[in-house]
Amino acid sequence: MNCFRILLAISAFFATASSSDISQRNADFLKTQFGFLEKFIQYKDRDSINKLITKYFHFQTTCDGNEMGREHFIDAVFNMPSNASFYVEVLDAKYGNEQDKCIDNLNLKLKIHGFGEPVVVEGWWGTYDLENVAMWVSGRPEGCRK
Repeated sequence: MNCFRILLAISAFFATASSSDISQRNADFLKTQFGFLEKFIQYKDRDSINKLITKYFHFQTTCDGNEMGREHFIDAVFNMPSNASFYVEVLDAKYGNEQDKCIDNLNLKLKIHGFGEPVVVEGWWGTYDLENVAMWVSGRPEGCRK
């Protein structure tokens, strides 16, 4: 019985370590993707930005319920004053459940800079509707009701 408990503890340790590694790889991948997004914004390359943000995109910087679509978001970022540069910190990226793993949807926790005070948003990155590649789908301030 003690051997069984030891094996169970060891397997739990490795399961935790491997999911942590996966989460870190996801976060690193998204840091790269948002790095590209920041460069495309810097060069005002709307076509390239549209390849990273789905046309179904919805984004909020406050909990008032007002959402920006993709075009409004891009316009807002393009029109930011020079002292308010846009950038994204990836705080967390993980799969919500087994189905999310199959369709490669990641739950995100991001810190967005450039819209006044930095805001922590929750959202997701994945394949939406009939699209064939994963893109940034949404962002809503942490703690807002869905």
